[in-house]
Amino acid sequence: MVKFDARLAGYSAGRLELLYRRIHDSLSSIPGVLAVALCVCSPLSGNNWGAAVWVDGHPHPGPNDDVFASWDRVTAGYFEVIGNPIVSGRGIFERDTAASEHVAVINEAFARKFLTNEDSRYSITR
Repeated sequence: MVKFDARLAGYSAGRLELLYRRIHDSLSSIPGVLAVALCVCSPLSGNNWGAAVWVDGHPHPGPNDDVFASWDRVTAGYFEVIGNPIVSGRGIFERDTAASEHVAVINEAFARKFLTNEDSRYSITR
Protein backbone atom coordinates (compact mmCIF):
# COMPACT_ATOMS: atom_id res chain seq x y z
CA MET A 1 0.00 0.00 0.00
CA VAL A 2 1.27 3.44 -0.96
CA LYS A 3 -0.31 6.73 0.12
CA PHE A 4 0.35 10.07 -1.55
CA ASP A 5 -1.25 13.48 -1.96
CA ALA A 6 -0.54 14.92 -5.41
CA ARG A 7 -1.72 18.35 -4.31
CA LEU A 8 1.38 18.65 -2.12
CA ALA A 9 3.46 18.47 -5.30
CA GLY A 10 1.37 21.18 -6.95
CA TYR A 11 -0.81 19.00 -9.18
CA SER A 12 -4.12 20.54 -10.18
CA ALA A 13 -7.29 18.52 -10.65
CA GLY A 14 -6.92 18.71 -14.44
CA ARG A 15 -3.53 16.98 -14.33
CA LEU A 16 -4.45 14.19 -11.92
CA GLU A 17 -5.79 11.65 -14.40
CA LEU A 18 -2.50 11.55 -16.33
CA LEU A 19 -0.48 11.44 -13.09
CA TYR A 20 -2.54 8.57 -11.71
CA ARG A 21 -2.15 6.66 -14.99
CA ARG A 22 1.63 7.11 -14.82
CA ILE A 23 1.74 5.96 -11.20
CA HIS A 24 -0.45 2.96 -11.96
CA ASP A 25 1.67 1.95 -14.96
CA SER A 26 4.96 2.49 -13.09
CA LEU A 27 3.87 0.37 -10.14
CA SER A 28 2.52 -2.32 -12.47
CA SER A 29 5.89 -2.60 -14.21
CA ILE A 30 7.82 -3.43 -11.01
CA PRO A 31 8.95 -7.08 -11.09
CA GLY A 32 6.89 -9.19 -8.69
CA VAL A 33 3.93 -6.80 -8.54
CA LEU A 34 0.88 -8.86 -9.45
CA ALA A 35 -1.80 -6.17 -9.62
CA VAL A 36 -2.32 -2.45 -8.98
CA ALA A 37 -5.41 -0.38 -8.32
CA LEU A 38 -5.84 3.12 -6.94
CA CYS A 39 -8.40 4.37 -4.44
CA VAL A 40 -9.01 7.50 -2.45
CA CYS A 41 -9.44 5.73 0.91
CA SER A 42 -7.70 2.41 1.43
CA PRO A 43 -9.64 -0.21 3.39
CA LEU A 44 -6.58 -0.46 5.65
CA SER A 45 -6.27 3.27 6.34
CA GLY A 46 -9.10 3.57 8.84
CA ASN A 47 -10.46 6.56 6.91
CA ASN A 48 -13.44 6.83 4.60
CA TRP A 49 -15.80 9.27 2.97
CA GLY A 50 -19.48 9.21 3.58
CA ALA A 51 -22.63 11.17 3.06
CA ALA A 52 -26.38 10.93 3.11
CA VAL A 53 -27.61 9.12 0.00
CA TRP A 54 -30.87 8.28 -1.65
CA VAL A 55 -31.56 6.16 -4.68
CA ASP A 56 -33.18 7.62 -7.82
CA GLY A 57 -36.68 6.30 -8.25
CA HIS A 58 -37.13 5.76 -4.52
CA PRO A 59 -38.97 8.09 -2.15
CA HIS A 60 -36.80 10.76 -0.57
CA PRO A 61 -35.84 9.83 2.98
CA GLY A 62 -37.48 11.37 5.99
CA PRO A 63 -35.63 13.44 8.60
CA ASN A 64 -35.23 10.45 10.94
CA ASP A 65 -34.19 7.89 8.30
CA ASP A 66 -30.66 6.51 8.45
CA VAL A 67 -29.36 7.28 4.97
CA PHE A 68 -25.63 7.52 5.67
CA ALA A 69 -23.30 5.44 3.51
CA SER A 70 -19.52 5.35 3.11
CA TRP A 71 -18.06 5.54 -0.37
CA ASP A 72 -14.78 5.60 -2.25
CA ARG A 73 -13.39 6.34 -5.71
CA VAL A 74 -11.45 3.46 -7.25
CA THR A 75 -9.77 2.46 -10.50
CA ALA A 76 -10.37 -0.53 -12.73
CA GLY A 77 -9.56 -3.87 -11.11
CA TYR A 78 -9.84 -2.54 -7.57
CA PHE A 79 -12.12 -5.27 -6.27
CA GLU A 80 -9.91 -8.00 -7.68
CA VAL A 81 -6.82 -6.41 -6.10
CA ILE A 82 -8.35 -6.28 -2.61
CA GLY A 83 -9.97 -9.71 -2.98
CA ASN A 84 -13.63 -8.67 -2.89
CA PRO A 85 -15.60 -10.74 -5.38
CA ILE A 86 -18.34 -9.18 -7.46
CA VAL A 87 -21.37 -11.35 -6.69
CA SER A 88 -23.81 -9.60 -9.03
CA GLY A 89 -23.30 -7.21 -11.93
CA ARG A 90 -19.77 -6.04 -12.76
CA GLY A 91 -16.77 -4.24 -11.35
CA ILE A 92 -15.02 -1.11 -12.58
CA PHE A 93 -13.37 -1.31 -16.00
CA GLU A 94 -10.87 0.84 -17.92
CA ARG A 95 -13.72 1.97 -20.16
CA ASP A 96 -15.44 3.58 -17.15
CA THR A 97 -14.27 7.18 -17.42
CA ALA A 98 -15.50 10.63 -16.48
CA ALA A 99 -17.05 10.84 -19.96
CA SER A 100 -18.83 7.45 -19.88
CA GLU A 101 -22.01 6.45 -18.09
CA HIS A 102 -21.31 6.57 -14.36
CA VAL A 103 -20.87 3.26 -12.57
CA ALA A 104 -21.28 2.37 -8.91
CA VAL A 105 -20.55 -0.88 -7.17
CA ILE A 106 -22.31 -1.41 -3.86
CA ASN A 107 -21.83 -3.99 -1.15
CA GLU A 108 -24.45 -6.38 0.18
CA ALA A 109 -25.06 -4.23 3.28
CA PHE A 110 -25.90 -1.22 1.07
CA ALA A 111 -28.24 -3.36 -1.04
CA ARG A 112 -30.08 -4.60 2.08
CA LYS A 113 -30.34 -1.07 3.47
CA PHE A 114 -31.35 0.87 0.36
CA LEU A 115 -32.53 -1.61 -2.30
CA THR A 116 -34.84 -4.09 -0.60
CA ASN A 117 -36.58 -6.31 -3.19
CA GLU A 118 -34.67 -4.79 -6.14
CA ASP A 119 -33.61 -6.71 -9.23
CA SER A 120 -29.97 -7.39 -10.15
CA ARG A 121 -29.35 -4.21 -12.17
CA TYR A 122 -26.85 -3.18 -9.49
CA SER A 123 -23.26 -4.41 -9.19
CA ILE A 124 -22.73 -5.90 -5.74
CA THR A 125 -19.53 -6.93 -3.95
CA ARG A 126 -19.03 -8.78 -0.68
